Amino acid sequence: MIASGSASIIPDDFKVFEDHLMTSDDVFDLKTLPRRCAVFGASPIALELGQAFARLGVDIFMFGQKNHVGALSDTPVRDALIEALQQKFYLDPDATILEKSMQDGEPTIRFKLLDGTERTERFDRVLIATGRKPALASLQLEKTSIELNDKGVPVFDESSMQCGDSSIFIAGDCDGTCHFLSDAADEGKLAGDNAARFPEVQSVQTQGAVFHRVLRAASRQRRHGLRRPRQADDSDRKRVVRNARAQSRATAKPGFAALCPRQDRQIAGRPGVRAGARTSRPSDCMGAATGPLSVEDMLKLAFYHPVIEEGLRTALKEANKKCFEARAQTAPELPNAAGC
Repeated sequence: MIASGSASIIPDDFKVFEDHLMTSDDVFDLKTLPRRCAVFGASPIALELGQAFARLGVDIFMFGQKNHVGALSDTPVRDALIEALQQKFYLDPDATILEKSMQDGEPTIRFKLLDGTERTERFDRVLIATGRKPALASLQLEKTSIELNDKGVPVFDESSMQCGDSSIFIAGDCDGTCHFLSDAADEGKLAGDNAARFPEVQSVQTQGAVFHRVLRAASRQRRHGLRRPRQADDSDRKRVVRNARAQSRATAKPGFAALCPRQDRQIAGRPGVRAGARTSRPSDCMGAATGPLSVEDMLKLAFYHPVIEEGLRTALKEANKKCFEARAQTAPELPNAAGC
């Protein structure tokens, strides 16, 4: 069973910062907080650590690449997140870095501001969170008979964690997919059970929250092409929705979108931005318990007023309308649950 984890990717040009450079693995070993910190990357990990530092009083400059922010592919939702974060600290989602150097013992970065002008800033620390890679090199898996993808990661069945038809199983972020602790725990149990009972391998249908399932599918498609999820074309991407409940709680411009293919109308994704978005919503719990839900199924669930999730219901109604319009039909009116 392979469960070797992952390691931070550190490009060579960042090594100029020497011992002032840190990764997400090093953050919790800090004895004191830096006054100023540059964060490279805008991944979920970079956003979590950057926001934590900012809330602890650290002056944060975050430099993203190619507008990749929080693993969000839905443009309106991503833009809502960028706008909210820029109110808290400097964030350039598509930064132009002109020079990295050490001056008088301090990391120094010359870059272009959002308005195109040049700026030079000095920092106490530089956090690089531009990605992680499976820690597999020392295992020399190329000498085994199992198939590897173009990243050197074993090709495996995610329903059993088995590598091909071999007696080798893999689990955790060494498999090159989404790096959620809950997913790694589920994969570890599944891989361990199957390794122990081999050759009687059992396949299990993943029943994780929709939030995790969609991100995992998107990650595997984008990074390794292992299994392509259903895709929604641009016309099926629904607008960002805002509501008064979010404003009263000062949760800066949350947004929801509902993605669904027109053929079967099953929910392919519900990207959202709001405070506490990682907590499971009632609708996500229902999805985990019953499996994939259609737009109509979701609209039958209770979205009580006043709650932030009402924004999701509005996005679902838009999706339902589009699905029927694609077939030159009119969507039926669906009654709201009592109290909604």
